[in-house]
Amino acid sequence: MSEETSKDGGSAFPHRYEDDEGYFIFGVDPGMTLRDYFAAQALISFKVNYSTIHNFAEGAAISAYKLADAMLEAREK
Repeated sequence: MSEETSKDGGSAFPHRYEDDEGYFIFGVDPGMTLRDYFAAQALISFKVNYSTIHNFAEGAAISAYKLADAMLEAREK
């Protein structure tokens, strides 16, 4: 696994294309990273109470990526 791939988990949904000779090649768009996908899924689980949470959006985004990083780390074990 390359250093860049180990940081973001690689592509979550890469698009594969077949060339004219029947060989599969990766297209220009490799899809979103696994880290981004995990962070998006983590956001779904957050419960929002706007009356008690200050700066929810910023805090939620930071927390979502911390959870995504923890999930990527857990995959290495």
